[in-house]
Amino acid sequence: GGDGLPRDAVQDNYVPTGWTDVGSGVAGSQHLYQSVVAPYCRVCHLLRGNANAPGANDIDFTSYAKFVGTSGFQDRIPYHVFNRGNMPLALLKYKQFWESGAPDILAAYVGMLSGGVALKPTRPVALPGPDRIALTGSAIKLSAAESVNARTYRWRITSSNFASATFTSPNSIRPTFTPNANGTYTLELIVNDGTRDSAPATLTVVASNTFTDPNSIRFSNIRTILQDTTTLFCTSCHTPADPTGPPVYYTDYDRNGDGLTNAADLHQFYLDVRARANFTNIDSSFLLRRPSGHHHPGGLLTGFDATYTPGDSNRSNYDTFLNWILNGAPE
Repeated sequence: GGDGLPRDAVQDNYVPTGWTDVGSGVAGSQHLYQSVVAPYCRVCHLLRGNANAPGANDIDFTSYAKFVGTSGFQDRIPYHVFNRGNMPLALLKYKQFWESGAPDILAAYVGMLSGGVALKPTRPVALPGPDRIALTGSAIKLSAAESVNARTYRWRITSSNFASATFTSPNSIRPTFTPNANGTYTLELIVNDGTRDSAPATLTVVASNTFTDPNSIRFSNIRTILQDTTTLFCTSCHTPADPTGPPVYYTDYDRNGDGLTNAADLHQFYLDVRARANFTNIDSSFLLRRPSGHHHPGGLLTGFDATYTPGDSNRSNYDTFLNWILNGAPE
């Protein structure tokens, strides 16, 4: 709107086709767009994107599917908006968002309502990380580092048939847990902010004496998976032959420019891959998120389907990467 433009005044009522109730196939999606996405998310996310490959701009929120739909961020919006409170990122928009009715509207779509009101990011939130595997009789490291507004921690075993399992320092942020029998263990984490307890959060650990000991996983195991050319084909994209491709290359090549391909290059390869791990927010590690089908131009890769139970062959590579990261990603 304005001089020389089609309208006398600005009329900000545009709705992308993928956000209309008809275009998205979801009743109410247009209202969600106009009440939440347009005023609080659109400006920044339209400038973002993830275009390492055509059609990979799935972070631009130009459709319901990209936001909370089948290919969207329905698993991360609760964490960033209602748990940690770092979205909306701009302070002005953050204040306007929480002073409006938008949180209640969004919370209804991502399961963050309590008593009909959106949960707020000032409460303690227990986050024990992804479910995992363990070798029976061998200690694994747990982490509550993802938890929000936490000052104290309480871990316990809630599977009554595995009372013989043991914790080391169950009131610490990073205890160890030893399953003494094969089976599926349910662990519970509660954190406290000094005044209030969080809601309990559960973690599933599947133990077997046939699993590889998570403590024995090294970068050589990770490298073998990354360079697999029979099922994964990571190196078909992650290669220096494609200078416009992904930021980390998984092939062996001269990384330091000395004309050789040797141990120094392998060490730099390790550092480049390790940088894709997030040791505080394990779930957000690019090494786990991307190959498991979240915002990855290559889609879901073999052995990375985290929707399966830990120990299932469909997530064997995910389990390997997860336990490597939990153990500090040793070289």
